[in-house]
Order: sequence, then C-alpha cells, then structure tokens
Amino acid sequence: METLTDEINRFEPSELLCNDAFCISGINLDYIKDKLPYQLPLELRIPDQMTFDSFVCGENVDAVETLRQAAQSSKRESFYVFGPENCGKTHLLEALYHQYGQSSGRCFYLDLKNALSLTPEVLDISLVDLTLLDNVDAVAGNDPFEQALFGLYNRWYDGRHGVLVMTGRFSYDNIEFLRRDLNTRLSSCVIFQLEGLNEKDCIEALDRLETAQLSHSRNLTVPFVKEILGESVPAPESSQH
Repeated sequence: METLTDEINRFEPSELLCNDAFCISGINLDYIKDKLPYQLPLELRIPDQMTFDSFVCGENVDAVETLRQAAQSSKRESFYVFGPENCGKTHLLEALYHQYGQSSGRCFYLDLKNALSLTPEVLDISLVDLTLLDNVDAVAGNDPFEQALFGLYNRWYDGRHGVLVMTGRFSYDNIEFLRRDLNTRLSSCVIFQLEGLNEKDCIEALDRLETAQLSHSRNLTVPFVKEILGESVPAPESSQH
C-alpha cells in the first residue's frame, strides 16, 4: 500500500498546494483524509492577507530583513526565531511563503502545532528551496515527531539544501525536547528573538488597519483586525477585579 511519504514524493515541486497545517508540493489532502484516522479542520489555508504589506516589523527589522534576503537568494543557512505568543512569528513565516515560496513553487510550510493531528511522516520529505517550520517546540515530548524533526534537520545539514527557518516560543535551551540533540541543532542556527509591538508600532498597525478597511470595504471588527494583522497583534491584558 502506498504510504504518505510515497504520496508526497511522487509529485513535482511545481505542483503546490498550501494550507495552514502545511504547504507542500502537490500533497493530496483527500488521500490523507482517507488514509489517516483523524479529521482535518475545514478551510485550512494561509490567509492572503498574511503578507509583508500587513506585517509591522517594530524592533525586529534586522531579523525580518535577514530572513527576506536569505529566502530571496536561497542562501544555504538555517534560522531559529523565537518569541512569546502574539509577537508575529507565524505571520512572518506566512509572509515569507507568500512572497518567495508561492512564486517559486518550491516551498514547504508546516505548523507543527497543527501537525500533531497528522502523522510524523509528513516531515519525511525531500527538502526544497525554502522550508518553514512553525512552532517546533510544540512537538517537545512527542518522540515520533521529535525523531522526524531530527531527521529533517539532519537531511538539511548533510545536503545544505536551501533555507531552513524554524520558530518557537522559547529559546533553544529552554525547550524540553526528549532528544537533547534537537536543542543542539537549534543552537547551531542563526538565532533571532522577536520583540512585541510598542506603542509607536501599534499606531502603525492601526494605520495599516485603516487602509485595509478601506480597500476591503469591511467594518473594523476584532475578527477583521486578526485577519489583517494576524499574530502580530498584542493580546489585551486581562483586568483585575
């Protein structure tokens, strides 16, 4: 019987399909639904609005520009980007996909938080020009996924093929992987820590929201704000009673 890996690898890199669980060359979602014992959520697609036009860099200009240059040139390098929830990590990776991966058709994007409902074989792929792994810390403690992530990194290291960008909430040495070699692998990457938006950045974000509101003819609602700015919107502080 054909495995998920066989299904993935028999497609040409130019046959690109993407969604917010993963973006991979030609993967057949209907095949996966039939073969694996779980249900995929509906509408699993990277929002079109998650681009650099709606991304506010704030104090993260150096990190963003370095990643953009690396993705554009297919520089053989690995990066680890970390920061707390709502600092823009997912938005950044999705913007990289939209600007560089989508046009070339040689991009793999995987949110490991969502991938936990899949099989670890989803990481057993031939590497492409731009490999984007979001929330790698989400698999900490899951040995099969840790093995698959370890294998992917080692294939990249051995072949030095393309750009590998990974994100997580914590510094590489504060992720509780069962395989401590994964911490070591992350430590060998170029590392950036993303900072949240300050007051000035929030004003810029609001300006972009106003522009987006006019261009989309939409009311300025909370869902629309999240749709346009995505993860880069700072979470409101809870009030104390």
